[in-house]
Amino acid sequence: GDSDRRTGQGLPPGRPLPMRRDGDRLRFVGAATRRIARGMDLDEIVMGLCRATVPTFSDAILVYLREPLPVGDERPVGPLVLRLRRTDRIPSERDAEVGFLPVPAPEQPAELSVVTNELCEVRPGSALGEVLRGVRPVFTDTPS
Repeated sequence: GDSDRRTGQGLPPGRPLPMRRDGDRLRFVGAATRRIARGMDLDEIVMGLCRATVPTFSDAILVYLREPLPVGDERPVGPLVLRLRRTDRIPSERDAEVGFLPVPAPEQPAELSVVTNELCEVRPGSALGEVLRGVRPVFTDTPS
C-alpha cells in the first residue's frame, strides 16, 4: 500500500496508486481550485472541474447543474431540478507503460447514458437532497 509509494515499488499494472490522505488531498484541492478558477465562462469552469477530477480523483465524473441556474443573489423557487452538463471518464484504452493516458478524452453524454438522466429532480428529504443542503464551500486555506 503506502509503503510501495515510499520505496518506489510500483503496483501491478492497472491498479491506481492510493492517495496519501492529507498531503495528496490538499494538493488535489489546490490544483482543482486553480484549474476551476482559470475558467472565464461556465463551460471552461465545468471542463476545469472534469480535468481536475479525472483520473486524479475518480474514474468518471457527471456534472449536474441546477436548472435554471440562479443569477447573482436570486433565490431559486420551485423544485430542485438538475441538468446533466458534462460527463468525462478515463478512456478505455490504457498505455501499458504508464497506466492511464494522461489526459482523459471527453465523453458524449450518450456514452454514459446507461447510468445517467439528462434531468434529475431532487425530492425534498431525499438522501441526495440532504447531501446538497449540507454542502458548504471548501477553501484550501481553511482547516477541514
